[in-house]
Amino acid sequence: MKLFVCILGGIILTSPCFAWEPDPWSKTDVALEITWQALNLMDWHQTWQIADRPEEYRERNVLLGEHPSKGKVNWLLPLSSVAHALAVHFLPKKYRTPFQVISIGWSGKAIRNNWEAGLHFSF
Repeated sequence: MKLFVCILGGIILTSPCFAWEPDPWSKTDVALEITWQALNLMDWHQTWQIADRPEEYRERNVLLGEHPSKGKVNWLLPLSSVAHALAVHFLPKKYRTPFQVISIGWSGKAIRNNWEAGLHFSF
């Protein structure tokens, strides 16, 4: 995971150095990104619950640690939203959709696991 973050960070930081214009977004790209952002928001809510009740739950995200603080959760999850959108924006079209689909699957699995552990949503 750390390697992935480093590679993604390198792409984001060096992308302004390249003399190419990113591929335009399709309606599918927009729908997939909105879906991932919604899932990330759901994960944020569940992770906040984990931070609120460390005696009952533990976080599996290595970047947050087993018992993250609410401050760390509120810092990392919005950062991941921005990083994901930037990565998707600069990815070539042939890699964009697979990256988004894998991201959606990964996030969906985490949310389902949290749900099964008892972390639900309230509005």
